Amino acid sequence: MFNAPYPIEVLPEILRNAIFDVGHATQAPIPLVAAGALTAMSLASQHSANVELPIGKIIPINLFVLTCAPSGERKSTVDKLFMKPFYDAEKLSEALLDDEINKYESKNAVWTEQKKSLKRILSAAAKDGDLKLAESTQAELDIHNQRKPIAPKSTQYILRDATPEAVSWHLYSKTPSAGLISDEGGLILNGRAMADLPMLNGYWDGTDVYVNRRDDSSFVSRDKSLTFSIAVQEKSLSKFVNDPNSIARDCGYLARCLFSYPVSTQGQRFLHTSAAPELANLKLFQNRTAQILSSSDSILTDKQVLTFSHDAKNEWVRYANMVESFMSPGACYSDVRDGASKSAEQAARLAALFHIYENKTGAITFEIMCKATTLANWYLNEFSRCFSKPKVTQEMHDAMKIHEWLIARYCDRQEFVTKVNLILKYGPNSTRNAMRLKKALATLMSVGGIQLLLDPSTGTNLVQLNINALQYNPYISY
Repeated sequence: MFNAPYPIEVLPEILRNAIFDVGHATQAPIPLVAAGALTAMSLASQHSANVELPIGKIIPINLFVLTCAPSGERKSTVDKLFMKPFYDAEKLSEALLDDEINKYESKNAVWTEQKKSLKRILSAAAKDGDLKLAESTQAELDIHNQRKPIAPKSTQYILRDATPEAVSWHLYSKTPSAGLISDEGGLILNGRAMADLPMLNGYWDGTDVYVNRRDDSSFVSRDKSLTFSIAVQEKSLSKFVNDPNSIARDCGYLARCLFSYPVSTQGQRFLHTSAAPELANLKLFQNRTAQILSSSDSILTDKQVLTFSHDAKNEWVRYANMVESFMSPGACYSDVRDGASKSAEQAARLAALFHIYENKTGAITFEIMCKATTLANWYLNEFSRCFSKPKVTQEMHDAMKIHEWLIARYCDRQEFVTKVNLILKYGPNSTRNAMRLKKALATLMSVGGIQLLLDPSTGTNLVQLNINALQYNPYISY
């Protein structure tokens, strides 16, 4: 499957224009830039809403984003631009924290002295046998304990190299919404953070996450929101996926990720002397992110549940059924069923985020749903392109056999040119058939492995081995 261009034209205007701004400023690959934007959308919105699927199931709207990119692709620069509202919010929280701590310590000191006084009264009443005073004091003490001042907490939205347990503890004890985000994903994928993939899956699914410890500090992380977004180099990703002990595919972790492997722009990022771009569209996106973040931080009630319009439901069902039909044996998604099975749900999450960022009210529209299914399908095809098993046709297999035979003949005889009839007679067994040989030679020529020649003096068909074929395998892409 070829590397299809990112469908940026279908994205909502506020998202599309911000990606254009950052793409122009950084000259990073568009899918990598889009990953940064989607990460910001997810982190800002995830704790304010859920979305109800047309089948009645209510799911979270947070995203897991995984981008395969080499070092130097400017992922960190892209992240800094899109994550600015979160860094600003964290700095503001830190600035206000000292004052809040002073207020807390004063209130807690008063609360502590009042508790000591009540306990002294309770102890004296028990010693004197004054049952009525003891009961009333105990009731007052119970109420007092419920009014214990709450220690202020600094706001930290972005976590780096953390274990699943540390992520869960942060969400449980500090902020109910955070993102595990890194441009050095190899440290995470092949480090401690991947020690418990099912725990991370629980945050994508929206289920309770149980953390069991040997001591008495076990806890349940309930109704918490996690965005997961990393960039990883190919070598680290390959180690993570292909390790014999890896359960990345089996447990469904990779299937939950919006995965992309963009074509690098390195070697094409030329400097120019024009004025630095103003990034006006990025600023609009940042402002909207800050607005949503501020709104979601102030929400203490249950999350709102977004729903679809009638036409949007039909579009979601159409897409889900289309993907399902392509999961049948031999169909294009038959060997990536893990990713395909999550694609319709990814589309619903994307639609909800588009709806929120466009500041829409009411049900999610058909137009937004179409944008979301188009984008979800791009990510599914990218997942299939990178993780599906190679599909080698008979012509490809025969061509590879002939290619190997020609190289072996050259190494033995130092001959670049071979008669076609000689291959038909002495070549690989599978190609000792005129029609199969013809198709295999045409395939081999199409990838530059050989040239087909004609001896004008004898009319003999010849095959000339490409000298470059001795340095590389032209079928590597298969």
